[in-house]
Amino acid sequence: NVPDILHAYNPTTNSYVSVMTPVVASAESYSVFGQLRWKIMPSMELAGGARYSHDKKNSMIMSTMNNPALAVLGLLLSPDGVPLYPHYSGNNVSPEVTLTWKPDSDQMIYAAYKTGYKAGGISNTGLLTLGTTAANLVFGPEKTNGFEVGYKADLLQRTLRVDLTAYRYNYNGLQVTAFNPATFNFSIKNAAKARTYGLTGSFEWLATDQLSFNGNVGWNHARYLAFPSNQCYLGQTAAQGCVGFAQDVSGKPLSRAPNITFKLGADYKTDIATNWVADFAVSAQYTST
Repeated sequence: NVPDILHAYNPTTNSYVSVMTPVVASAESYSVFGQLRWKIMPSMELAGGARYSHDKKNSMIMSTMNNPALAVLGLLLSPDGVPLYPHYSGNNVSPEVTLTWKPDSDQMIYAAYKTGYKAGGISNTGLLTLGTTAANLVFGPEKTNGFEVGYKADLLQRTLRVDLTAYRYNYNGLQVTAFNPATFNFSIKNAAKARTYGLTGSFEWLATDQLSFNGNVGWNHARYLAFPSNQCYLGQTAAQGCVGFAQDVSGKPLSRAPNITFKLGADYKTDIATNWVADFAVSAQYTST
């Protein structure tokens, strides 16, 4: 990483590079999944399983060729050439269970309890300051658990395929990238508890052998249950909720989680000559704020 902070000239490198931050990292992961399936009756099945995961990550990161001008400007970098050795290791078991009912060969209704796991790791930060330690470069795992029910079918003599799902999931240790005023840097951290629930649906309809339509729609309600230390936005004042470089966004929407999305499209194919096919496609999509 070669950041340019405050655009101060660096006589060490004869450039405006604030510091060079080489990183050497290694990671290894092991996982095994097992499942048991019970045919309760010809049209109904119960499936239960679990995944075990083990993750280990190591890194070496250090500052080299520090710009001495930054100390004059008040930005104190980690000592030149002194490496940090952050380490992460974690284990997890994620169980799941699904009940499936098929009223016929072209329709399926299911209900499921599922859990998920995203391993922790080490932030590959671009700037090491005096406040940076091996410990605060490490972030923990993100875990989720919840329920979903769904309906999948091939209808109208298998010319119409539909997929409908309702879901509700809780997240713990949500991994987010945020500015850390103690290290004057952006890094990944475990920030919050969150919950998301909603409805999704999609379809594909083969109107003729040449013409097909497709679309999807989603309603998603995603909110932080607890996130008292989110970074402030630029220019945010104490009266607007910024205290100690942090704001409490508990109860507010997650970033990049619109309430409504949908897409509609069509595709038309026709033979125009021997061994030549023309394909005309059009689509439109909408995303709310």
